[in-house]
Amino acid sequence: MTAAGATSSGSSSRWRVSTWLAFMCLLSHLMYFTEAQAGPSPLCTAQGLCTCYNTLNPPACYSPAIYRCEGTNRLVAGREPSGSCAITSAAGSPSPSPKPPAPAVPSPSPAPAAAQPSPLCAAQGLCTCYNTLNPPACYSPTIYHCEGTNRLVAGREPSGTCAISGIVSSPSPSPRPPSPSPKPPSPSPAPSLSPSPSPAPGVQPSPLCAAQGLCTCYNTLNPPACYLPTIYHCEGTNKLVAGPEPSGSCAIRATGSSPSPSPSPKSSSPSPQPAVSPSPSPSPFPSPSPSPVSQPSPSPAPPPSGNCEAPAGSILVAPLPGSLTNNAPPSLPPFGVADNQFTARPIRMPASAAEDPAGLLRRPFPTSAWFTNLLWSGGEDPVQVFPYHVRVRGPPNAGTAAADRGLWVNKPYYTGNQDGGVIFDTFPELQLTLAELQAASNPTITAADWDDLSVTMKFTAGPGVPTMNFPLVKGSPYITAQVPTPAKPLLRAPRAGSGGASIGSVTRVAPNKLKLVTQQIPFSGQHTWLLWASKQISFTAAGSAVSIWDAVSAAGTFAGTIRLAWVPNAGAAGAAAIEAMLDSYVDAVPLGGSVTAWSNVGQSTGSYRMSWSTTSMTSPGSPPNRQLLMLALPHHIDTLAVPAAAAAGSAAAFPLGLTNGAYVMSVRGPLVPVVGSCWLLQENLPPLTTDTQAAAANLKSASMRANIEQTLLADLPLVLPPPSLPASNIFADWPSGARSWPWKGMQNVDAYFGGSELHAMGHLIYIARALEATAPAAGSTFGPTAAAAAVNVTNALKQLLLKRLQLPCTFAVPGGGANPGSLCYDNLFKLVTTARAQSATSGDGVEFFSRTGTDHHFHYGYWVSAAAAVAAEDPAWYRQNLEPYVTALVRDYANNDKDDPFFAYARHKDWYMGHSWAAGLQSSWDGKNQESSSEAVNAYLAVAQLGKATGNAALEGWGRLLLANEVTAARKYTQVYSGNDIYAQIAGNSIANGISKAKVATILFAAKASAYNWFDPDILTRHGIQWMPFTTAGSSQLLPAAWLAEAWPMVAAGTTIPANRFWAPTDGSGGAQLGWRVLLAMAQAVIPAQQDAAWAALAALPIDASGGYALCGTIGRLTRTAAKWWIATRPA
Repeated sequence: MTAAGATSSGSSSRWRVSTWLAFMCLLSHLMYFTEAQAGPSPLCTAQGLCTCYNTLNPPACYSPAIYRCEGTNRLVAGREPSGSCAITSAAGSPSPSPKPPAPAVPSPSPAPAAAQPSPLCAAQGLCTCYNTLNPPACYSPTIYHCEGTNRLVAGREPSGTCAISGIVSSPSPSPRPPSPSPKPPSPSPAPSLSPSPSPAPGVQPSPLCAAQGLCTCYNTLNPPACYLPTIYHCEGTNKLVAGPEPSGSCAIRATGSSPSPSPSPKSSSPSPQPAVSPSPSPSPFPSPSPSPVSQPSPSPAPPPSGNCEAPAGSILVAPLPGSLTNNAPPSLPPFGVADNQFTARPIRMPASAAEDPAGLLRRPFPTSAWFTNLLWSGGEDPVQVFPYHVRVRGPPNAGTAAADRGLWVNKPYYTGNQDGGVIFDTFPELQLTLAELQAASNPTITAADWDDLSVTMKFTAGPGVPTMNFPLVKGSPYITAQVPTPAKPLLRAPRAGSGGASIGSVTRVAPNKLKLVTQQIPFSGQHTWLLWASKQISFTAAGSAVSIWDAVSAAGTFAGTIRLAWVPNAGAAGAAAIEAMLDSYVDAVPLGGSVTAWSNVGQSTGSYRMSWSTTSMTSPGSPPNRQLLMLALPHHIDTLAVPAAAAAGSAAAFPLGLTNGAYVMSVRGPLVPVVGSCWLLQENLPPLTTDTQAAAANLKSASMRANIEQTLLADLPLVLPPPSLPASNIFADWPSGARSWPWKGMQNVDAYFGGSELHAMGHLIYIARALEATAPAAGSTFGPTAAAAAVNVTNALKQLLLKRLQLPCTFAVPGGGANPGSLCYDNLFKLVTTARAQSATSGDGVEFFSRTGTDHHFHYGYWVSAAAAVAAEDPAWYRQNLEPYVTALVRDYANNDKDDPFFAYARHKDWYMGHSWAAGLQSSWDGKNQESSSEAVNAYLAVAQLGKATGNAALEGWGRLLLANEVTAARKYTQVYSGNDIYAQIAGNSIANGISKAKVATILFAAKASAYNWFDPDILTRHGIQWMPFTTAGSSQLLPAAWLAEAWPMVAAGTTIPANRFWAPTDGSGGAQLGWRVLLAMAQAVIPAQQDAAWAALAALPIDASGGYALCGTIGRLTRTAAKWWIATRPA
């Protein structure tokens, strides 16, 4: 059938509930949705309140005399415009419903602070806690208290009265509301419930729920959710969903433990659980007659029951308080505040708070998030959502033609080698848009929301006219478009000479399902796409030819959800299996995702959960009729605990299987379909091996030990200031010819190279203490000398860190003024940078693009590492002098407080990809990138070491989890050797793959991987940037002997150092090049039985003019002691 006749009609599939059909018939107009509307929630109606459906279950109940439900499904202050209830679904617009009886609401009590008691709370005699979720939380001060982070936690209000907390301010006391009581009264009589069973040991009902006669569901949001078990039930993901509690009684779920089913009060044996809904047909849009294109297939069995909670004993990672030592709320960093005056502002952000219900303008901008290409520069470079590449084209880019406005989508397609690596093309294949958007005179495109795993882009034709929303969720096999109000969708193949595509045919497969075949240019072959719609939609062809056209457009208006998916070319049988899978799970629409982390201090594994909020395509706002289908990367499959790949019946969780079960190949290897709205992933936590432990286990050579002892004494003058240096000016220019590293001009050195020198000093402290501790067992008398060395280096590093961190921020003077290396806080992008970078008029590239958020984990990881060494020596001095400054650096790159108003959450981390992105706000056709996996590992190791040194177990656990996650990704995607080469799978045996030959993917981009680095073509630098800085705890976990046993001989034979360099030598021996040769010797020591050869290779290298090994020019030092120590302490 051609596009002109392609028509789809409304769904015939509905949820059917066998055990409570009579009850639901009475409430069907309230509980369930029509194709465009949502009904009132019975839980709200029972209280005489209105219903607002949002992405959090259960729906929010509100009084229209106090609140209104916005289009983003959040309650905001202000009366309901109509004065009655407006029912809003997750993807639809409000539709009026009869007004319920409104409760009497007293006037709010006055408060001395700017924040006022919520009338909805005051009406119940409860206190108010304002948080980042609307509506504010109501609580009884005899049960809960409101923390400075605006979360309710168990425990009485310290003052015994109400504390009203604003979003970014600490609580301020307010008068007690009228007649508060320990048990808040229910607004209306509670429904009769069965006797409440005894909860599982250790998990108690919430008093706030019990007072209303309701069940308790503990979740990641405080307070716990209260629910009526005849209407809702509490799933293992700790969310309330539609449907009665299977047991008919309360089940109490804890955040960190498996659900404990409550026993039935009538029987000691479990009673059969009623089915909430029968299994649907394979497609929610079955063909009215048999179709040769899409045959029905059996419905897959539900996936194995899994609990996405961490194992017992895990500690939920709580937000880091401002000082890491008390419960103070996050505070402004102690550096001078310097607004960025030169970097361009993000585009496609809400124009005002009134247009920003998600509060994006109040959040710190996530400078290294994977989606910033959509919001930055021209805003038209693609992003990679895996499996698709998407582009957002249109305003505010005035150069984009009106016909090109919309979301451009391309499937993953390998095009060959580039830069010695692999690249996936981003040529557009299909464009999804609205006819109104193309015709509009003043359209807008803005970010509507973002979270840990997604971004939602909103296309608006103009004020009061149709919109189209795209929730772009990484790992979804579908592209989803939501059209909340009637409009004319348009699907177009943006044919543009040799860089586009055309639509060859459109066939109706089922009433609400279409199959499109496209022809991509310049790549030969046809490609199949499937389109599903939530309700009737008709398309007509438009274009320049009868059989090949540019677009199909809706014949009439449409409001609802459209989903689009590509069917990979997998042969007839494979394509049929993929199509059946996509049909089966199309109703589950992911709207966003979040990450929850657990630290397991003292254990060998850590956990994190990726969970997605979902809605039904056919009934927006209600749960989908199937579970969520997502795509997993190779490292996900390696670490998945739930759903478990090894579990019995795992085929239900992995529809295409695990062996040859890839849906499609990506730039990171095969993507495997996984069923489930949450994944629990477990990492092996690297032990924080100390240098003392390494020495005790491996330092067996007496001659090597004696050599290191003498080298330490020789290195001390490099890091200790001369006795004649005035204490008042430790950065003073030293006499000509004096060894100046790392002191001379330290106020001028940038954050990266200066930080690496601080790190080198900290490593010397660890080594000195290890020599002291192991001296008696080795029969050495060097112990007291080593102890004195540790003390002296610690005292020097204290001075250096304190003076450097306290330098006044002189950003107002071009070039950074007197202290260009001073640290400053940028209040625009909410990050720490230097005065030099902040004031540069030559562009953002100063100090490795620091002011755009680039490389901050590399830079400040070195600073935190040095501070951890000081804290291990003198924790009291650290807390008194350094803690506020170092805490700010940790928050800058490794913050775990999603509500911190001053820093972004985990700035560089991409939880779906597993590794970090170093790139900040630079738009790139290939997406975000990261070069040095080893320096990223060092940054997170520093966080763990700081937590260990200060006795902060939560910080240590958070750092270890970040470290483990980074190591897992680096070993999977950066290191290439036999049995560990995903790039050979991508390229195929017939294509010479540069990465496989180089045995390293030096730069990981979102859309490609490259075997080359940013600064030099030599094979040694391309590998060396993945080795440095060789720390005992981090590098021992990162660098497997199996990789270096294959890579090192090739690197050693292929390097041309010290010739053919970018940098001029610092002295006649070619000192600027020698550092890379040092790294080569250190890498050799990882290979079994190569320790002696590595030691000899290092001994043959000269030192440079200042007495150390330089990596880049005259700075970025590696001490001789550290190099020898690494080699001597490798396992035999």
